Amino acid sequence: MFETTRGLLKGLALGAGAMYLFDPQYGSTRRSKIKDQFVRAGSDYGTLWEKGSKDLANRLKGQAFEAKGLLTGEVADDATVENRVRSAAGHVLTDAGGLRVEARDGVVTLGGTVRPGEPDLLVPAVEKVRGVRSVEALLSTAGEPIPHRPQTGLAANLPTGELTHGARLGLATAGVGLLARAVLRRGPLMVPLGAAGLALFQKGRRGGRVEDLLGLAEAPKPVRLAKTIHIDAPRDQVFQFLLDAESSRRFFPGHWEVEDLGGGRHRWGTTFAGAQLHCEEVVTEQVENEKVLWQSTPDSLVQYEGQARFEPEGDGTRVSVHLSWQPPGGSLGEIAARAFRMDPKSMLDEGLKRCKTHLEEHAVRPART
Repeated sequence: MFETTRGLLKGLALGAGAMYLFDPQYGSTRRSKIKDQFVRAGSDYGTLWEKGSKDLANRLKGQAFEAKGLLTGEVADDATVENRVRSAAGHVLTDAGGLRVEARDGVVTLGGTVRPGEPDLLVPAVEKVRGVRSVEALLSTAGEPIPHRPQTGLAANLPTGELTHGARLGLATAGVGLLARAVLRRGPLMVPLGAAGLALFQKGRRGGRVEDLLGLAEAPKPVRLAKTIHIDAPRDQVFQFLLDAESSRRFFPGHWEVEDLGGGRHRWGTTFAGAQLHCEEVVTEQVENEKVLWQSTPDSLVQYEGQARFEPEGDGTRVSVHLSWQPPGGSLGEIAARAFRMDPKSMLDEGLKRCKTHLEEHAVRPART
């Protein structure tokens, strides 16, 4: 019985995929887009492989020279010290291109413009460079201050700054490995492995900062998403239905409990990356049948904010939703959530689709005169 059901589901999935790709009206365009995406991804990976391999080779060569110097007691010349300092600066500065470095007999002078807070990270890092006896910092600061970084514990000892090409290559390659494993593997882990592999591959392609990847930045970049959908039902009914907390619990995946705390506040029992947790939110603005804005409370485990706007469109309603959230654990937390399809985008897409179906089937329209 189980084998029959599984075979039926696989057949349905293959049939749906074939209908999507070979649809007489849109199939050709869809196949062309998928082909372009594969070609672009392959090209990006090829470029990343070239840059990442060169980056790793240079780092290994540098480590070899460092080891040789330690063993032989060789004294580095000024040019070598300057190169070492620039290399160290690249790990702590947002942009090391504006840094000026001058070394004379082990005395290093730093000049140029960096972001506020970066001198406190740069000078200690340069002082640790082999061949440096002292550091004179003649730095100016401009721009946005860098996020606060913990000075104690494990987080203080982890690297910062932009992901190197070598690190990005490692992430992308790990993603390719997971995707291959997902294709070859049969069973319930196939989809989570594939989603995690795709997310890692994309992170390697796009790059970013180590702090954001690990969720260590004090104010990591939020993940933003938007969704617009037409619902063939009157605006007042759509507005009331989507604002009803119990309706949201029933139709949006991942929500297994909701408690009305009064005053526009709710406590949600939700699922994130396979784990159950509670979040609290509060409505910050509401205009009947037009818009509603909400945000998580400061002590909520997951921080987020959103807004929904309702506009008449023909005989129905145009619903536009904008969400911004900060995944626990940074990009790795986002990857885990996507792997289980319990990230806000997947939940929003599926929830709005279910609500649309329900509302259009049960819409009560005013009598025409």
